[in-house]
Amino acid sequence: MKKIQTYQYLRGIVIILVLLGHSLYMAAGSKYGGFSYFDLIQGDESMKINNALQLFVDMIYGFHMPLFMMISGAVYMYTRKEINTIKEVGIFISKKAKRLLIPFVLVTIFWQIPLKYISGYFTNGIKDAIFGQIFLFGNSHLWFIVVLFIIFVVVAFIEYLNISKISIVIAVACFIAGYFLEGNMMLLSLQYGLWFFLGVLFEKYIRKRIESGKLFLLKGLLAGIVYVVVFFIGKTYFYEGFYKYIYTIITGIVGSLFILYLALFIEKINWTIFEKIGNDSFDLYLYSDSINYVFLFVAANYFPELYSTGIGNFAAFLMRFVITFLGAIIVGKIVKVIKKWIWRKT
Repeated sequence: MKKIQTYQYLRGIVIILVLLGHSLYMAAGSKYGGFSYFDLIQGDESMKINNALQLFVDMIYGFHMPLFMMISGAVYMYTRKEINTIKEVGIFISKKAKRLLIPFVLVTIFWQIPLKYISGYFTNGIKDAIFGQIFLFGNSHLWFIVVLFIIFVVVAFIEYLNISKISIVIAVACFIAGYFLEGNMMLLSLQYGLWFFLGVLFEKYIRKRIESGKLFLLKGLLAGIVYVVVFFIGKTYFYEGFYKYIYTIITGIVGSLFILYLALFIEKINWTIFEKIGNDSFDLYLYSDSINYVFLFVAANYFPELYSTGIGNFAAFLMRFVITFLGAIIVGKIVKVIKKWIWRKT
């Protein structure tokens, strides 16, 4: 089925934002391993640059993963096929497992765990690796893949039971329930189910109307200004409790509108580089973040002065983005070559 260009442009922009967001953190972890390199940041100038970059990253985090989930829901709706039997439920779930869970397991075992081990992330060796990375009790950027798979399982049964008309009601209920419940993947699945079904509704009722409009850049700038205002109001007044939880919905929607109009404008002026990046977005997501751990390990042990100045801090931020971007692209290409070679042998 023909891909919708708008979604590829959106993916391209959002994955760039994801990589930028992952290019700043100086600490990560849980009881299953971690690190902290905040002591590398020395001096007022370096700290000011770090704080400015952190504000930029916080603004990205206000909407980038909700938007990613909405794109998944929208693409699902665009390619949707009816599920009428238990057998079709099984086939649907099997396809999603092949598409999502197999890459999650393989990338975790053969890429993420080795790179984190090299960087000294684990304190209890194999135990930390298994429980923290494979079972996702620890810190792993690949959580999104597992959450998306769980949502697809729920979607399969919603389609089978023919209750898709009330799916948004179910999603809102799950999102609210996610505030009161504690957990791991289940909690995230409850929260992000809302964004998936908002994407479904967007594809079903809104996309064609928006695409037929004009003045995408102007609308995008207005949405961007509104987002900045909402972001700072929320940061000042709604920083905890249930109000913050509702505030995340508002920022997610307004921020997504901003990026949507930006994507439509970029598509209109034919900046196809973003579409090409969108085509590689899954590889970029899979392979990029683990490279950050090695970068920080090398910087801390061999170039500790890198973060001691404002210019060095900003340069490190840009270097991490470029290195993780190019590294993920190269690894993705290598994996594709290996897969083709294996298919030929079999």
